[in-house]
Amino acid sequence: MSKDVKAGRGWRFSYSVFLPIILAAIGTVATIAIFITWAASRNDNEAANRQTNLVSHILSDQRTQVSREQEDVVVWKDSVRAVNGARDASFIEENLGIGLYEFYGHDRAYLLDPKLQVVYAMRDGGTVSPEIFETERTTLEPLAQRLREINWQGALSAYVSGASDNIPNISDVVVIEGQPAFVSLTPIISEKTDVPQAPGSEYIHITAEFLDASFAAEMTSLLLLEGARFTTDPAVADNEVALAIRNNSGVPIAYFAWVPDQPGAKLLAETAPATAAAITIAALIIIVLIQQLRRSTAALEAGRAEAHHMAHHDMLTGLGNRMMFETNLETAIQQVDPRGDDNVALLILDLDRFKQVNDTLGHEAGDELIQKVAQRLHPLVRSTDTIARLGGDEFAIIATNIGSEDHIAALCDRIVLNIRKPFELRAGQAFVGVSIGVAVTGDRQSKGIELARMADIALYAAKDGGRNQYKIFENHMNETVRERQTLEADLRAAMRTDDELGVTFEPLVRSDGSEIIGVEANIRWIHPVRGEVSPDDFLPLASSCGLIEIIGEFVLWHACQTGVKNPGQLMAVHVYPTQMRNPFFFDKVFAIIEESGMQPSDLELEISEKILSSGEEAANANLRKFRRAGIRIALNDFGTGFTSLRLLQQFQVDRIKIDRSFIAELAQSPDPEAITHAVVWLARAVGVEVSADGVDTQEQKQFLTRMGCMSFQGALFSPEGQADWLRSAAHLEAGHTHTAKREEHLDEIEIWDTAV
Repeated sequence: MSKDVKAGRGWRFSYSVFLPIILAAIGTVATIAIFITWAASRNDNEAANRQTNLVSHILSDQRTQVSREQEDVVVWKDSVRAVNGARDASFIEENLGIGLYEFYGHDRAYLLDPKLQVVYAMRDGGTVSPEIFETERTTLEPLAQRLREINWQGALSAYVSGASDNIPNISDVVVIEGQPAFVSLTPIISEKTDVPQAPGSEYIHITAEFLDASFAAEMTSLLLLEGARFTTDPAVADNEVALAIRNNSGVPIAYFAWVPDQPGAKLLAETAPATAAAITIAALIIIVLIQQLRRSTAALEAGRAEAHHMAHHDMLTGLGNRMMFETNLETAIQQVDPRGDDNVALLILDLDRFKQVNDTLGHEAGDELIQKVAQRLHPLVRSTDTIARLGGDEFAIIATNIGSEDHIAALCDRIVLNIRKPFELRAGQAFVGVSIGVAVTGDRQSKGIELARMADIALYAAKDGGRNQYKIFENHMNETVRERQTLEADLRAAMRTDDELGVTFEPLVRSDGSEIIGVEANIRWIHPVRGEVSPDDFLPLASSCGLIEIIGEFVLWHACQTGVKNPGQLMAVHVYPTQMRNPFFFDKVFAIIEESGMQPSDLELEISEKILSSGEEAANANLRKFRRAGIRIALNDFGTGFTSLRLLQQFQVDRIKIDRSFIAELAQSPDPEAITHAVVWLARAVGVEVSADGVDTQEQKQFLTRMGCMSFQGALFSPEGQADWLRSAAHLEAGHTHTAKREEHLDEIEIWDTAV
């Protein structure tokens, strides 16, 4: 390797590694230095603030003290006597003048008569001519006038009478002969006097204490200050601080200046070497650890990003999860411009026949299918839209800036068309569909939870309408949901009572009319308000809300209780797909048979064509067990599905029932004889008996008999249509009009409560 290449790599390494370390070290040292300097400055400021507060308190106390010292000699009955009538000059000089200087250090004292004329004056401890007051009258007389006003307003009489404890007083800060001073003015009064003083008749005493060098020296000694002084000039030296001394109007009259204590600066100077050494060591440690810190930070950031992604995305598909969905939905709604025509559309998608894929191909295939569905959805939406997996086989799409329902319809059509196409999975080919519920809003006041509720209602309408389609929410759907909820609540309540649910028995009649060869047990619901509710109305509801297995067992139990009393007669019971998919269904059926004592050969289970052709392992296993146990199997609704000849042979069905809808359309068929003959021929080819359900007229019966049907069920054989059938079936204890009342079973109650 050349020296130039090594030099280039070394330079890049130094630039990318050492430069950040050096910058970090410099930044650290600078930060520490700034912090220490800031801390020292802060300590100095706090010390100065503490000293300022102390000085302020001392000055305030001293100002108050001047007034109190004055009150000691002024508010005194002897002082009142000394100034009224023949004035006692000796008393006045000793107590109201020189005494204040000697005992308290007051620098000025004046006594004013009621007309505010000076009758006594003291300066610097000596009595002087009263005329000297004239040099200070302009400063002090306004204060005397103010005190006189206070007295006239009742302050003096209130104090003398005992109504108030406040001695009338005026104190302020003034400048006398260019020097600041505390002054105090108080009337000559007594707490007790025989002769009340009329307002304006009292003498006024004035005392003053200069804020001079001696006072500053006292403050220095008391507070351990440095360079303390009083000044009237606001400009002080850079190393000094000054406290403004304000008069009663808030105007600065003087300033108290001093050199503040600076503990922070002193400490900084004393610790500077040690601090420098500590900073150097810290910088070295930072240099050593910076690389590890950078690596750790990178790892933590990657972990945080991964955790955030996992918290907001589905692990299986990589789509957004419910948390992201709720956040993005609220954001999209808030961003809608109410002045525009752009809307937010919420699509809730639920896969059709997904459970069959799980049951037939396994859960791994189901997970793979979910992943492939997510992959198909991505190219169908815009980059600004949100796709989320809400759980299981349920997805959601948030589409923004939707101008009209035509855009929504086009999007839904693309989704339905693409999901309908076969999915190639590792376990085999899978076919599913998708039902879509859509809700649209352009209102910023809408809430995401309300939009989701409307989309769910529309999804239910799509499923109820035949699946593999989409529905856009309309207001009338709310009423449909409420009606469904009410009916579901009534059904649950009915299952707790003994007088609403029952079982009826419909006869199965031989084609020649010779006898009733058996009956079919059907659920019946007599609602206390609605009357008789059609099974077509409440059985699909029971299937969707998890109650169908309980209803099926309820009918089977009553059928077996009736069948045991009529041995040799066929008892047919319809079995629902959910029951057949239950791997424990065979055990439940035989438990009921053994409890009743009925012969298994007298029981016939009617199953749907869809179950036979679904290929579901649990259902197929139950069918094989039933056949081995001697229970008959009838294929219900024949002609509506895709049952093949191979399946009829594989499961050895005993009887097929041509669906009533197929029979009802015979009259409209262009060639009913050929179609019916083909169905019967298919059944005979595998040795299966053929029955016709929904035979309502003699013409239908005659036609089907001619085609080879062996037995019938329908309105033609009801009590209203054929009373003879009732008489011929009299040996059947239950009869087709018997309604078996529901009896409470602990097992049923336990299962039902779990479902609730």
